[in-house]
Amino acid sequence: MKTKSKVLPRFLCVGFALALLDTGCAGPRPLKGGRAVTTHKPAGVIEQTLVQGENPSQTSK
Repeated sequence: MKTKSKVLPRFLCVGFALALLDTGCAGPRPLKGGRAVTTHKPAGVIEQTLVQGENPSQTSK
C-alpha cells in the first residue's frame, strides 16, 4: 500500500507535465522584426544597418 507522501509528489509531477503540454503552443506569437544588413567598407570598417518593419506590432506567422 502506498503512503500519501509518495502519491502526492507523483500526482503533482504528472499534473504539471500535463499543464505544460496543454499550454505549450498557446502563448502569444513573437512580434515581427526588421532586417539587419552588415557591410564591409574598404578601410576595414564593418557597418551594420537596422531597418524596422512596416508594422512591428503585428505578430509573425
